[in-house]
Amino acid sequence: MLEFRELSTEAKIGRVLILVGIILDIVSTFMIFQFGFYGSGIGLTLSGLFGRFAVILGVINLLGLALDIYAFRLSSTGNFYRAGICAVVASLLPPRDVIVLIGGLLCLISEEASRK
Repeated sequence: MLEFRELSTEAKIGRVLILVGIILDIVSTFMIFQFGFYGSGIGLTLSGLFGRFAVILGVINLLGLALDIYAFRLSSTGNFYRAGICAVVASLLPPRDVIVLIGGLLCLISEEASRK
């Protein structure tokens, strides 16, 4: 899964940071949905609105998670330029993910990204 054959240091660190971001996104998505489903009340009460907002935020977090996984798959195939772009876009979706942003930027400035 994490084959580091003749990769630059930036590419290696970028892949690892994207993988760490995926793990953190899975945990945060689970926690957001837990709060959304158990914290939602009935009707238009304040807890009901917070619960619905949490579910919407969880769906947006799932989109970011899908982009993170896609970025990791692209980096596995060696396309570090597109992996960096996907990781940067995924990090901009709420909630902001600084680890994936740094990993994406490292993938963009790696030697492998400039080769293709």
